[in-house]
Amino acid sequence: MDALSPAPSAPSAHKNFAFWNVNGLIPRISTSSNLIKEFLQLHSPSILFLSEVRMVSELTNQAVPSMKDKKCQEDKRAYDSAFSRTGPFSDYTVHGLSLHPSKRYAGTLLAIKNGTEPPINVTYTIPGSSAASSTTALQPPPPTKTKTKSIASFFAPKNPNPNPNPKKRSSPSSSSQPHNPDGRVILSEFSSFYILHVYAPNNGSTPTSWSRRLTWDASIQSFFSTHKSGYPSSLNSTILKPIFYCGDLNVTPSPRLDTSHPSWMSKQFLKSGSPENSGQPGCTPGEVSRYNSLISSSNLIDVYRVFNPDPNPSDDTSLNSPFLDLEANIFTWRGSPGKDGVKEGGRYYRKGMRIDLLLVNEDCVGMFEEVCVTAGGEDNTGREFCGSDHCPVVVR
Repeated sequence: MDALSPAPSAPSAHKNFAFWNVNGLIPRISTSSNLIKEFLQLHSPSILFLSEVRMVSELTNQAVPSMKDKKCQEDKRAYDSAFSRTGPFSDYTVHGLSLHPSKRYAGTLLAIKNGTEPPINVTYTIPGSSAASSTTALQPPPPTKTKTKSIASFFAPKNPNPNPNPKKRSSPSSSSQPHNPDGRVILSEFSSFYILHVYAPNNGSTPTSWSRRLTWDASIQSFFSTHKSGYPSSLNSTILKPIFYCGDLNVTPSPRLDTSHPSWMSKQFLKSGSPENSGQPGCTPGEVSRYNSLISSSNLIDVYRVFNPDPNPSDDTSLNSPFLDLEANIFTWRGSPGKDGVKEGGRYYRKGMRIDLLLVNEDCVGMFEEVCVTAGGEDNTGREFCGSDHCPVVVR
């Protein structure tokens, strides 16, 4: 090192993280760059997950945006610009990207705030699912298992990389990495924990979509049932790290508590011919039952509900929502207003669901201070949505 060069600073601890279904990254960049920048400046998440990115990847590498035609090339230029020094994500570096290889559908992204701890490993499947998982080391500090009392100390890097380069744009993956076929999974390992961020498939209204969701739910349940005590460190398999499970899980933990109109939601798609799949996707009896099974079998806790308990626990079988104030920041997804100035014409206008969740082992609940749903309102046109139909969720 040159005698006049400053010593490299150690990466900072992760004090919070955020996850957000962007409903198409390129449209958000195009129409809402300033709003995105406002959000990032206000909340400053050190770890940022995006889902429903909706970009096309190369056929042989789902972590690399495609350049196969003019539209893909335009998307790639917009993506690169967004993470450049003048873009809305200028303070962030992409460390994980998983895209669909043939269409603008699904897709997930992991970005880390420059100057904070990078992930040790990033993988793109649910371990144990049909696509086998593998790991690729990214700037690996030796992990240490430590008892902690706060989220800040829990997120602190234990042995930071001595030569961080916050301006360098790291490659999210090698071509040998297996991915979820739709690009729905990012499993990132940090020095003291894992974050499993997903974009769960919508239950839909056809036997094909129901089967897809059943398979997904079974793989999630199998993973967490197997790893209740944590997932092994990639560098030392005797060390188990807790898993924080988050993202657009596309399910309401309780239709009564987590939808604005439980009775109305329960009456949608009644002609499906399948009682388990009748009702609004995300609120169907089958989905809610499988969610409850996951929670109970894996000792998981819905962290938002720890800080926002049921105001009427004795009314848990009712379809009358206790949350009638649509301006309150409760529901992470909101319906759109109708077109041509007639707001009430939108089928889901003034309706919302809480389907973007953070689930952790019950032993980890004390590490968190807040799960912040960042927006409210009658529809998804509020500035906090930044043009999406989901608002970001910030965890501290």
